[in-house]
Amino acid sequence: PKLTNDPRGHMPMIMWHGVGFAPLAARDIEVLRERGLCQHLQLSASMIPAAKALQQAGMPVILMEGRTDNWPYSLGKDWAHQFDVSYAQPWFGKEDASQWHGACPHRTDGWNVFATETKQLLQEFRQAGVRVDAVLVDYEGDPYPWSHLFDQLQHCKRCRRELPSEIVHNKAAWRNHAWKQYVSLYDEHFAKPIREVFP
Repeated sequence: PKLTNDPRGHMPMIMWHGVGFAPLAARDIEVLRERGLCQHLQLSASMIPAAKALQQAGMPVILMEGRTDNWPYSLGKDWAHQFDVSYAQPWFGKEDASQWHGACPHRTDGWNVFATETKQLLQEFRQAGVRVDAVLVDYEGDPYPWSHLFDQLQHCKRCRRELPSEIVHNKAAWRNHAWKQYVSLYDEHFAKPIREVFP
């Protein structure tokens, strides 16, 4: 149903599974607006036409996506764990959404690539005359502290050699370190580039 109060001037809600990413007609955008909703778009230059349609209709441009894997470490070189020959990755069940070959957490060259790509993408939106109003992401890959990543860390020859012993052998210490690194990396290599384009 339509909202009782006019939602103009308030940030609308977005839906994880929404109306797709193709440009919407002005009437379709208005139908969503009347219900306090807005189409969200992904972080891709292919979304610029849809972003223009939203902006022309007076709606905010909200970018949102999620993923879970070894990206953006994998954008760099020599990032992957070097497992012991005898190591077979176990399955941890419900605690982990999925598993992948994890990255050595201190091999962060890929994050520099990520920062450059992020800034270039936002510049494409700006050069096309689009103002991005919000970027919301659900990135839960390395170094997000999934249990299987700690198990992999312990069986990585390079991590045992190059990381502090406490991080490799103490799960609580590793988890604390992983959270701090997760926040720091996304702050420096994702949030900062975005704010440089759209302060």
